[in-house]
Amino acid sequence: MLSSGHKGVAHETVALEARAGVKPRWKVVAIGTTGTGGAITFDVVTPKTKTQFKYVFAGDARYRASHSNVITLLPVR
Repeated sequence: MLSSGHKGVAHETVALEARAGVKPRWKVVAIGTTGTGGAITFDVVTPKTKTQFKYVFAGDARYRASHSNVITLLPVR
């Protein structure tokens, strides 16, 4: 959830970034817009290798840039 002052921020663009491999670099894999209350969802992600993900908000005239914690997903075997 994208928030400011404990309130959700709607209608803002957020990127889903991912990285994997030996020399990983963050790459945008999806872009979405926050809904009412600041929530955002993306389609199911099913990595083929161990992959890290994070949400990134670039900021704008009203809000500073921010990003989520990094999560790691492992492929299902």
